[in-house]
Amino acid sequence: IYMVSAAAFLPQPGFSIYAATKAFALSYVRSLRAEQHALPAGKHRKITAVCPGAIKTEFLKGLGKEVPWYKKLVMAEPDKVAALAWKDNQKGREMSVYGWTIRATYAASKLIPHAWILKIIS
Repeated sequence: IYMVSAAAFLPQPGFSIYAATKAFALSYVRSLRAEQHALPAGKHRKITAVCPGAIKTEFLKGLGKEVPWYKKLVMAEPDKVAALAWKDNQKGREMSVYGWTIRATYAASKLIPHAWILKIIS
């Protein structure tokens, strides 16, 4: 299980290094999963990228920025994110995406051009 982030789904002005790093981590997990096909039987591992949105932890306080109101509305409890991540990993899923808002964000990032999304969030 790799802790990635929903930030991996699209670029984020003002948070660009973090989002780019998480996009790399998601790509890395996908590559690891694909590379397993070359391994002998019995050597495969369950690899899942955990892509939550904001989680109620001390991490956000350490950023030195005020958490936006919209993130406060959908902040997840760490134990619920972890429980879903474990279930998704045991089912062999590539990603574990917690909450309907983050699943909708993921879908939007696949359907709507990033340039349009970036205009809206900038």
